[in-house]
Amino acid sequence: MSSVDINDFDDILKKIAEDIFKKSDIDNLGKALGFGPAEIGRKTDENARQGGNYMGTLDLLRTWRNKQTPSTENAALREALLKAGFDNLAAKYLNTPITVGNPTLPPSSERIVTDKELRKLAGCLPADSYTDVAIHLGLQYTDYDNIKLQNQSSFKDANFKMLMKWKTDKGGKVGVLDEALKEAQCGGLEYKDM
Repeated sequence: MSSVDINDFDDILKKIAEDIFKKSDIDNLGKALGFGPAEIGRKTDENARQGGNYMGTLDLLRTWRNKQTPSTENAALREALLKAGFDNLAAKYLNTPITVGNPTLPPSSERIVTDKELRKLAGCLPADSYTDVAIHLGLQYTDYDNIKLQNQSSFKDANFKMLMKWKTDKGGKVGVLDEALKEAQCGGLEYKDM
């Protein structure tokens, strides 16, 4: 992603922050982005301290962005805006999802995902999403925790082995994987070019 793209997405974050000014709206957005009440409260207080501007909200969005990958941030923000009830902002600023590579049709939900697709997906997942994805895929704590401990030096390897464990244990249907990714706030498979 070029610096122009990075600046463009930061401009989108600024515009969204400017458009969300009510404390209850900021609270809804913060929850949809995965922040707790304390962090959201600090950001709304920051807005108030600065005369009602949007810098606290923008900081919340930038903090969230730092936990995303460039390939998933657009889709994940769009999903969070929709979840928080800001359909108008999602349509205004993020109407066209950005995909990695060539866009594909939504995958057949009954198809079994391939090992190659899981390896590709493992590299696209945000570093802090491992536990959420594993939980939403229905893996046991001891299984996904052991995989994480054995692969501490590489998030991609840990993600891949966790996804392979899920495929072996649970059948590996694309539809189940897609839903788990959405529930874990990682965007659906249509944004991963699978």
